[in-house]
Amino acid sequence: MLEFLQTQFFLLERFADRVVSTQLTHLSIVSLGIIFLAGLVTSLTPCMLSMLPITVGYIGGYESEGRLQAAAQSSWFALGLATTLAALGILATTIGKVYGQIGVGLPIFVSLVAIAMGLNLLEILPIRFPTLGATDWIGEDLPRGVRS
Repeated sequence: MLEFLQTQFFLLERFADRVVSTQLTHLSIVSLGIIFLAGLVTSLTPCMLSMLPITVGYIGGYESEGRLQAAAQSSWFALGLATTLAALGILATTIGKVYGQIGVGLPIFVSLVAIAMGLNLLEILPIRFPTLGATDWIGEDLPRGVRS
């Protein structure tokens, strides 16, 4: 039964990949809709679902100020999130090229940093980082959504 499901998911994945690839080569209104739906399905990964409480809390915090204000803040939030994820993707691609060309030392170092971060999240190993006035440059005259 499990093998059957795995095979069906694999075939579905190949079909979806073919549909999206075809739509990317021949752009039309229908292809934009298909690409949009593919993006929505892609956002249902465990990495993006972990952002759901943050997103709902952020957007819900502005609902009391009116729908227009909530829509504006949601747009700023989505733009910031998309820009950050795109920049992280570019950085990961660049580092990935370098990472594969370096010997044994870097993977061990990165593994130790990941372990330290995990222990910090579990509050077993408290690590405090200096702020160095990192947010002092943000002016008080900017809207709250831009400052955040």
